[in-house]
Amino acid sequence: MERHRPGSANPGSWCVRAITLDLWQTLITEGQGWPGHARHHARVAGVRSELASFGHPIAAERVDAALLKVRSDFDSDHDRGLDISFGERVRHMLAYVSPELPDQLDDRQFASVLAAVDQPFLMHPPKPVKGARAVLVQLRNRGHAIALISNTGFTSAAVYRTWLERLGWLAFFDVTSFSNDLAVAKPTRRIFETTLSAMGVAPAEALHVGDSGHHDVDGAHAAGLSTVWVRSGRQGEPRTPPDFVIDELVELPGVVRQWRKARRD
Repeated sequence: MERHRPGSANPGSWCVRAITLDLWQTLITEGQGWPGHARHHARVAGVRSELASFGHPIAAERVDAALLKVRSDFDSDHDRGLDISFGERVRHMLAYVSPELPDQLDDRQFASVLAAVDQPFLMHPPKPVKGARAVLVQLRNRGHAIALISNTGFTSAAVYRTWLERLGWLAFFDVTSFSNDLAVAKPTRRIFETTLSAMGVAPAEALHVGDSGHHDVDGAHAAGLSTVWVRSGRQGEPRTPPDFVIDELVELPGVVRQWRKARRD
């Protein structure tokens, strides 16, 4: 987790309205051309190139299978609210390629493999959803504290923040929380509580927005936040009824106005 603005509110203050946002399928998407496929192929090629340069030639199929196995691992972990560091994920990937491989690399070599997995995100980035920047501008101009809470996979928190800064979005967020940075994932309440604590905001004064019924709506509700389900993400219906439902992110400012009015009434 990283705080980008000093906390400006006391927990429980009724004048504070905080918005926490999911990232994937809420603010960003793969868009046309499926850059995720290009990222995967770049990772396979990059890892193979680095390993070969260290005297470990590996078939593309083995690296491909190892990356897919790790993807299955973090999907399963996230469903249970768990995560590990980006470095640990890459070590697991190397162990799936060959059990002895992680111990055969020195620190410099391992760092090169980390970069081979991490950097393709910047080479083949996702796309903002329609109206995302305008929504962030509106929320910030209305004085809302804003945080990003994202489950992550093959990309480090540092690279995500680099990309958000390049996009001109990082300054919108008071706090950015990534699961592989905190070793905890949505839907567990701790990732929400840790983020709000850094903002100086009580859960009752926060509204979480996301596309996953399980990770976002159920998780945020359990942590005491109001919830907005972005239904267009199609990431499974929540067990807990959301406070609001939208089909596109551009509807969010209107929902936030309703939420604030309801809290005043």
